[in-house]
Amino acid sequence: MPGPRSLLPTRPLRRDDGWCEDATHGRYNRPIRLPSPAGHETMWRDDNLYDVVGVLDWNMSPRVSRRGSAIFLHLARQNLAPTAGCIALSRTDLKRLLACAGRRPEFAVAAKPLKASRHRRSGR
Repeated sequence: MPGPRSLLPTRPLRRDDGWCEDATHGRYNRPIRLPSPAGHETMWRDDNLYDVVGVLDWNMSPRVSRRGSAIFLHLARQNLAPTAGCIALSRTDLKRLLACAGRRPEFAVAAKPLKASRHRRSGR
């Protein structure tokens, strides 16, 4: 697919793109070329979740071993199922977000709020 309209730097994924998740490897939480002996995330996916993917600045500088890697902003599954730590949006919402984001966007990530009725019962 064509790249999204955005002020952020973009490039097309290649079939040999990966992301190192091996906390003992020198490229931990960095892009790598596949095949690789290091534990990794394969960026070229059959389910198309990474057709549009943004690398979030989590544990990037400095990198801390085992603090987390491969935290991305990417497309959500059709049922909006939870991710393994990433932020996933519908294609429409992700394209809209990227189109209005500046060159250095900041995202505030918060847990889903509790329902109001539960707050009242617990005395909060």
